[in-house]
Amino acid sequence: MEVTKVIIIHYDELVLKGKVVRFNFIKQLKNNISNSLKEFDSLKYQSSFTHIEISNFKISEWEGIKEKLSQIFGISNFSLVSKFPKDFDLIKSSILDLIALEAMQVKTFKLMVKRNDKSFNFSSRAMIEELATIILTNTKLKVDVQNPELKIFLSVNTDAIYFYTNKVEGAKGLPVGSSGRILLLLSGGIDSPVAAWKLMKRGLEVIFLHFATPPVTSEEALNKVKDLIRILKPYNNNKSNLYICDFLTLQNELMHTSLSSYRITLMRRMFIKIANQLSDKLGIIAIATGESVGQVASQTLASINVINQVSNVPILRPLITDDKLEIINLATKINTYQTSILPFDDCCSLFVPKNPTTQPKLEIAQKLEQELQELINLEELIKITTDKIIATTIC
Repeated sequence: MEVTKVIIIHYDELVLKGKVVRFNFIKQLKNNISNSLKEFDSLKYQSSFTHIEISNFKISEWEGIKEKLSQIFGISNFSLVSKFPKDFDLIKSSILDLIALEAMQVKTFKLMVKRNDKSFNFSSRAMIEELATIILTNTKLKVDVQNPELKIFLSVNTDAIYFYTNKVEGAKGLPVGSSGRILLLLSGGIDSPVAAWKLMKRGLEVIFLHFATPPVTSEEALNKVKDLIRILKPYNNNKSNLYICDFLTLQNELMHTSLSSYRITLMRRMFIKIANQLSDKLGIIAIATGESVGQVASQTLASINVINQVSNVPILRPLITDDKLEIINLATKINTYQTSILPFDDCCSLFVPKNPTTQPKLEIAQKLEQELQELINLEELIKITTDKIIATTIC
């Protein structure tokens, strides 16, 4: 066996799972990784209960592979590794060459050995002592076990010894798809894309539902939503399914409500009703929004309660306790913020009454809907609107 370069991927929360669940999660993660890296068509994959190994790549491809791996949920960390045969003498004779570049840039180091194969002839302590002696004798590096500038890792497995000098942080969380699918109401604002990202991190494949009111809302507003989905696509196992609902007719009819302060409450209830009907068609058992309690009139506890009453499935709100600055900081981190603040209005912002109620009552909302039902057959219009939803995939 010759020394080869491989990539070792360590799992995040999968270590907490039972064997059957863990097997399924590893299978999902491996599929997600191969899907994300499909442009590198020569790669080979091997998985175990502790890690996934990628081989058969060019060193020149490492940076591109690294960028994509960093956006895949379920990965704790990953490394570019030198894979040695189980020959400690070969490790000793190679150690100085392996750390030559780093040794010129740092002053301190620490050796860490993990012996997964307990039958290996050398103990972890013996390997650390021998390798440290070689480094101390032949370089200017000093040992620092508390805060080393250079960390050197050795992992002894049943078939090989892995050597690497850094770990690239992964996105953490669970593999997308391992927790199911969810339908997210996506506006063009700051909050809902961040909510989508947090749902993906918990292993949920996100399907997007956007409410548009053309020509009141512009083509640019819809393009902004599509751009947000493109940014989120690498995190979502490259899935980008968008459902576009033309809400204009319903929105115009809601303008006729006898109590304008309830307009947003009624609109949000319509959104949830349509999302319920669509999720039922798609076989999805939960929906989600980007709401944060107290942020705007429709997101007070009273408003959320009244809006919840029309849903037959759970409504997840990943941002429910986040303040605006926390949401903005995360939006900046995941690169959705600059797109979200582009000045194109969505149907919510164009529909807000002068004094929206912050403490709506369920019985009043139901009474207003009954008035509309008698006037325009509201429930039939909701069904017609749902039936006209357009499905698209964002490239």
